[in-house]
Amino acid sequence: GRLVHQLLNIAQFDILTVTDEESADLRAVSVEVVSMLAPWVLDQGKSLEVNGFEGRVWVRGNSDALVHAVRNLAENALEYTPPDMPVVIEILEGGTVKVKDSGPGIPPQHRDLVFQRFWRADQRRGSGSGLGLAIVRKIVDEHSGIVWVEKSELGGARFIVRLPAISQIGDETVMQESLG
Repeated sequence: GRLVHQLLNIAQFDILTVTDEESADLRAVSVEVVSMLAPWVLDQGKSLEVNGFEGRVWVRGNSDALVHAVRNLAENALEYTPPDMPVVIEILEGGTVKVKDSGPGIPPQHRDLVFQRFWRADQRRGSGSGLGLAIVRKIVDEHSGIVWVEKSELGGARFIVRLPAISQIGDETVMQESLG
């Protein structure tokens, strides 16, 4: 069931088009993800928190798609994090969100591979299909952003999503930076 759901999601995001008129608040997106996952997180005896910049962080983007991307990152982090350690979603001004865990991390030689469809380092571990991070990359790409993974200061993985930030000035939306 989960595999079929993810295949449908990837097909949906294959046709995603983000217009210049769309905007989303990364802090609100992250808080929504924590609210959505809270019952499952508590049931698993784990913790998920949002920290960093407390104000709105506007980016060019589709809010629903970004919720899906941050949720995938958070679920993945929660799967690999021990119960006594938090998963942290950190919001930064300028259109960046980081999802950090204290799991086993991702070796440098696998860091680009994790975003490929169906790729998994250990086919025997977990119930994943290898599509979640491919979906994240597709969503981020459609938002003209970038995503990468590195070692977290918590000991595990830190996924970083950087999106083109915008300023809301009255009814006008002004692009702050281009990611190229």
